[in-house]
Amino acid sequence: MFKKRFKKRDEFQKNVVMNFYTLYPEQMDRNAALDVLEEIVSKLECDFPQTLGELKFFVSFESKVIDKIRGFDLDEDGNIIFPRKPVYFSASETKEHLPNLRGEIMKEGCSYSLYNSKKQRMRSDFSCFVRQQFETSFFCTVGVSMNMRPEIYEGSFKDDWISLCERLAGIFSASGGFSDFTNDCNNNSYVETSMQRISGKELIFDRLYNQKNCDTLVSGYHWCVLLTDEHIRRLGGRERIIREAPCYKKHLWTIAGKEAIFLQATENLFGFTTEQRLKLKTFLEPVLPLVDPLVAAVEETWYKGIRMDNIVFSPDERAAIDELEKKYTPEELNKMLAKKRISIRGM
Repeated sequence: MFKKRFKKRDEFQKNVVMNFYTLYPEQMDRNAALDVLEEIVSKLECDFPQTLGELKFFVSFESKVIDKIRGFDLDEDGNIIFPRKPVYFSASETKEHLPNLRGEIMKEGCSYSLYNSKKQRMRSDFSCFVRQQFETSFFCTVGVSMNMRPEIYEGSFKDDWISLCERLAGIFSASGGFSDFTNDCNNNSYVETSMQRISGKELIFDRLYNQKNCDTLVSGYHWCVLLTDEHIRRLGGRERIIREAPCYKKHLWTIAGKEAIFLQATENLFGFTTEQRLKLKTFLEPVLPLVDPLVAAVEETWYKGIRMDNIVFSPDERAAIDELEKKYTPEELNKMLAKKRISIRGM
């Protein structure tokens, strides 16, 4: 079914993406995050009023007791009420009501988003998701995800993108994060990326793996990559990273009182070549998950590379994948992967 619906990789729209996530949700500054959201709404209202008019605002609260997501609505006096079904606000209503909603949004377990609800997720013009979910959920993601089409990035955010990244990483006490130009925009789990998916970690159905290990493993070799304490240590320390990382700039940040480094591969987001990406991957190898050749072969053949945006392989990885693809058909590879899943689940 997946193959029939998406036949070509270029059917997906590439967006500029920023994701930050944390292991320390108690250190998140939700009030400051709302300040940023209000600034973004004002910026879009000035630069892209038509886009802003198409966006919707949604807030949900996760009850630990009933383990369900509740949407909300406003009564005539502007007070929050909880209907049976979620209600989405227009961007203009968001600007009007957001200041009065801060008290509720500050509560633990609250998530909110501003996005184009009329279009498919992969083709949205703009979206900003702030989520705090728990291990009782299918996904466990804590942090912020923002993505937008290139025109909006160039017109409103390009000149202050890195400073916006720094602000949001600080607000969410980020343990990890990245920014890239990609079609891999899974807002349900913005800790997981295509570069992690081919490691095979999903084989053990541990959807919390990437979240729990985001302070030791990075999301991939992206245009920008956030390095925190353990990443820095595994890469040989601050001085080595500054000296040897194959990047245009190494931004030195402080997050939650600790040193962090934000690697920026090239000056221009859209000028990050395959060769440069492979060099960055080689440098980041100590903090990258290993590639599982079987998973990569299935992704390339059975799924026709749809979920492999921006992925590059070393010569050894390429050789191992090619060997599998020569020996087996896509159907056989997929069956082998299914058997591997079953055997691992049975351990």
